[in-house]
Amino acid sequence: MIYRVIKDIPHGYEVGAEVGDILVRKNWAGKPSLFKGDKVVCYGYGAIAKMHCEPIDTYTMYLEGTPYGKGNLDYMRVLFTDYVVDNEMYGKGEVTIKIVLNEKRRLEPGDKVVITDAMDRSYIGRESVITKISKDIYIYSARLKDIPGDWPLSSLRLVEEE
Repeated sequence: MIYRVIKDIPHGYEVGAEVGDILVRKNWAGKPSLFKGDKVVCYGYGAIAKMHCEPIDTYTMYLEGTPYGKGNLDYMRVLFTDYVVDNEMYGKGEVTIKIVLNEKRRLEPGDKVVITDAMDRSYIGRESVITKISKDIYIYSARLKDIPGDWPLSSLRLVEEE
């Protein structure tokens, strides 16, 4: 998986990371960790990763301009190998393949969200609308319409409109 830094990590284990940096999850000392290049920034499932990073590992492969598959980079490799190597491009002399990183849209006031994580489990699954987003020293949080408190953005998921 790949992650984007959304809040600076000035002091990582081996190196820090800044907003916008891309980190890759690999094992370090037997634990999933986030790397910047070949240096570890933080453990992949710790508080720092949850508060400072967001996953962005979804890619789409287009074949001749038409979506062919969606997934992580390992899956992109499988699709490419299947089409180009294993099936020899189905006899075609030339094909256009494009792989695009799907950007995760940031939450904004007015977005309809669902709560995915809460200390009080009765809130999980409740939907609401973001009225305000604020940033304190540690984390971005949202105020929700008719639901009390500040909610970390990591505990909210955008409700896809159909």
